[in-house]
Amino acid sequence: MRSNDFSPSQQSESSDHNFFMVAQQLRNVVDFEPYEFRTRRNHARSTRSISVSVQPLDADFQPTGDMFWVVSRDISISGMGLICHEPITCEHIRVGLMNEHATAISQVRHNTSIGEKYPLYLVGIEFLHDH
Repeated sequence: MRSNDFSPSQQSESSDHNFFMVAQQLRNVVDFEPYEFRTRRNHARSTRSISVSVQPLDADFQPTGDMFWVVSRDISISGMGLICHEPITCEHIRVGLMNEHATAISQVRHNTSIGEKYPLYLVGIEFLHDH
């Protein structure tokens, strides 16, 4: 047995430890938001953690690539913060709010790295009301 192999109980303990480390990092990000994020907003956001579907769109707002799921950080009348494992590289996306049965075409405004040991990104999106 190699020294980096784990028994099932060690894997479970390691997975639990990793989960709690990531959860604490997310809690710290939710509890502390950079001042410049707050001052750039036109509308107040409320913290809300829900499952959100993301469909990448091309320049004509047609689906491109596979849909995937992320978790929201916060939401306002004009936009939303998403927690993702990697940056969203396209300019436009369609987000689906599963528990609200609603979708919105949105523009990706920023991808901010928030994971110190694990790749996590806070992705800010702005809802587009005229498309």
